[in-house]
Order: sequence, then C-alpha cells, then structure tokens
Amino acid sequence: MDVVLTTAPEEPLVTLAEAKKQLRVIDGFTDDDTYITGLVSAAESYLDGREGVLGRALVTQTWTGTLDARFPSEIKVPLPPLQAVTSIKYIDQSGVQQTLDASMYDVITNTEPGLIVPAFGQCWPSVRCQRQAIEVVFVAGYGIASEVPKRVHRAVLFLVGHWYTSRVPVNIGNIVNDIPKTFDALIGTSRVWRL
Repeated sequence: MDVVLTTAPEEPLVTLAEAKKQLRVIDGFTDDDTYITGLVSAAESYLDGREGVLGRALVTQTWTGTLDARFPSEIKVPLPPLQAVTSIKYIDQSGVQQTLDASMYDVITNTEPGLIVPAFGQCWPSVRCQRQAIEVVFVAGYGIASEVPKRVHRAVLFLVGHWYTSRVPVNIGNIVNDIPKTFDALIGTSRVWRL
C-alpha cells in the first residue's frame, strides 16, 4: 500500500522544555531554542512515519493509502499501531468513485500490521482495473505524546543530545563513531521489520 500523510500529529513527541532539560541548557537561555526545536523535529522525523526507521506512527496522525486494481483478501495497513479506518473508497467498474459502507468490513487493530477484512458474509466489491483504484484513510499512532512508549521518547531525546553535542557529521582527528549502541537498544523492540 502506498501511503501519504494527510494530517500530521497535533503535538510533538518531545517538547522544547524536555529537550532543554535533557541537554542541561540553563534556565532562561533561549539563544539555541530554534536550533533545539529543529533537532527535535529531525529526531522525530528520523523515527516516525513512512520514512522513519521504526516503520510506525508515533503520535496520532492520519494517512491515506492506495491500492491498485483489486481488493486483496485482507488489507494490511502499514504504520502500526492502527487506531481506526476513517473511510474506504474505490473506483467501480463504471469509473465512479464509491464509498464502501463500514458495515461491509471489519477493522482489526490488535495485530501488527492492522488489518481490514470483509465482514462476515460480505465480499469485496469489484473494482476498475487501474492504478490507485482503492483509497483507505486511516488513523495510526499510540495516541497523545505521553502514550508513546518511553523508550521511543528517550530515543528522541538521545538523538537530540547526540546531535546537539556533535554538530558536524565528521570529527577530524578523533575517532568517528556512529550513533552509540544505546540508541539501537532503545528502538530495537519498537522497529517494524519490513520484508
């Protein structure tokens, strides 16, 4: 399923105040606020969403996914955890976009990835054979920032700290290290392994 972000999270995972506390920035010092806010945004982008290394949604966000030509037996919804499906639309055989009634399908949110399957006794409708014939709008993420697992929250703070103290990618004359193993330990169990 191809996906595009429809509605971004309404709040950041890490606030500026939390990041400054992690960095031990003195109270009242605001010269680096814009820079730190940018680091927080970059760290969250590194982990979150379609391009993020975790392969999942963190704070609640809405995505639109598309499928080609026909309904599969079950629709695997990327970017767990799946909260809800807002709508499913499809192009019928006449080329008219239709909205599938929610009673026609079941949404399974307690698996990763989340699934959409025909309801008992129902079948998927016929779809015109074309690219992006099916559109699924879904809500994904753990909820508000405080509901995201603490290890993921800590990983964002860890990245912000690492980037704040290492402001250039190459350190001439010293041993160059990748992001320390602590980071891998924090995100390892939260990563969705793509096939």
